[in-house]
Amino acid sequence: MDSELKEILDHIDQHKNKLYETVSELVSFRSINPCGEDGKAAQKYMASKLTSLGLSVNEFESFPGVPNVVGVIETSHVHRSLLLTGHIDVFPAKIEEWDSPPFETVISDGKMFGRGTSDMKGSLAGFLIALEPVLKVLRKNVGRIIYATVFGEEIGQSGTRFLSEQGGKGDFAILGEPSQGHSLHASIGVMSLCITLNDVARLHLGARRNFIHAGGGLIGANCIEKMATHIIIGLRELERSWGVIKIHPYLPAGQALISPFRIQGGEEMGLNPSNCKLCVAVFYLPNEKEEEVKKEIEEHLRAIAACDIWLKDHPPLCEWDPPSYLPAGLPTKHDGFIQLCHAYKTVTGKEIKLGGRGAITDAGWLLRQGIPTVVYGAGDITTAHGKNEYVYLDDLLIFTKTMATFIYQWMKAK
Repeated sequence: MDSELKEILDHIDQHKNKLYETVSELVSFRSINPCGEDGKAAQKYMASKLTSLGLSVNEFESFPGVPNVVGVIETSHVHRSLLLTGHIDVFPAKIEEWDSPPFETVISDGKMFGRGTSDMKGSLAGFLIALEPVLKVLRKNVGRIIYATVFGEEIGQSGTRFLSEQGGKGDFAILGEPSQGHSLHASIGVMSLCITLNDVARLHLGARRNFIHAGGGLIGANCIEKMATHIIIGLRELERSWGVIKIHPYLPAGQALISPFRIQGGEEMGLNPSNCKLCVAVFYLPNEKEEEVKKEIEEHLRAIAACDIWLKDHPPLCEWDPPSYLPAGLPTKHDGFIQLCHAYKTVTGKEIKLGGRGAITDAGWLLRQGIPTVVYGAGDITTAHGKNEYVYLDDLLIFTKTMATFIYQWMKAK
C-alpha cells in the first residue's frame, strides 16, 4: 500500500463518525415517492455536498417535479472516467411498526437503524465520504468522476434510465444497491404481462349447467375458472421447468419466475363471467433476451389453449408492458471489475463474493447504454422495505474504504 492510499484510508478511519452523521442526515429526509418537498430537500442536500467537494452540479427531471442531481468533476488529465450513482427515494415506512422513529437513525448492537440506511442512503453517504480524501490527494489528476443521485427506482420509474440516456456515462459505473459491502451482484430483469380471456357470448348464470355437465349441449366457459384452472396452473408448470433449466452463474437457482400479481373479471352475479384479466411479473436472467422470453411464454399459452375445447376457439390475448428493470450480469473481464475486486482485498485481506442473491436494480439501464456496471453497496436487502431497516456499521465502513481505494487506484491508473 502506497503512502497516499494509506493517508486516504487513515482519514476515513479518523472521520468515521462523519460517515455515520451523513447517513443520519440523509435518513432524516422523508424522500418517499411521489417526491414532495422532502425529496427535493434531500436532493438539495446532495447538491450542496457535491458542490463542497468541488463538483459542478446540474439537475434534470426524469418526470415532472422530481429533481435528479448530477455532479461532475473533470481535470485536464482525463485517463479514465467513473460513474457513481444510486437512488435517493425510499420505500414508505409505517411508523407504528417500527421500534424507533424510521426517519431518525438509532445505533445499537453495531447497527444503524432507519429507513434507507440499507436501501440505499448508506451507500450514497459512503460515496461522499470516500470521495473527500481521494479528491484531496489526487488534486489535478482526478480525471472525470460523475456522481448522480436519482429518483424513481422504488416505483419502477427509473431516474437512472434517463441519466444514462442523457449523457451520464463513464468508462465504468458502480450502482450502490445493498450488497452488504462484501459482494458484487448480478441483476435480473422484470417485465409485466397481462393475459385476457374473453367470451363474446354473455351467458346468463342459468346457462352454467349446460356447459359444465355432460349432455348440456353448450360450449361455454366461466372465464375466471378457465384462467385459474388452465392459464395460472399452466404458467406455474412453465415456471417450475424454468427453475430446472434456466441458470446463471451469479444468481441463485430458480430466479426465473412468473408471479401473478393481479386478477380481475366478471360483472355481476346473474351473468356468467365472460372476461378475466390476469397480470403476471416475469423475471428473466442476464443471459436471456427479452423477446425470446416473451415468445416462449406466448407459445406455451398457445399450447395450453390447444388442449382445451373452449380455449382453442378463444385463445388468450397477451399484452406486454415495457420492462420495469433490465437484467445485468457481472463484467468480470473488465478492468474496473478486476480493480474493484482488488480494492476490496486490499481493505479486508479477503476475496470479494460474486453473486448470492437475485437483485432487481437499475444496473441494466446503464448496461443498455454500453456502460459496464457493477452492483456494490453497503446494507442488506433483506432488511430493506421492512420495519427496523438497518445497516451494519462495519459493513458501511468497509464499503466506504473499498470505494476510496478503488476510486484512487482507478483514477490514478494510466
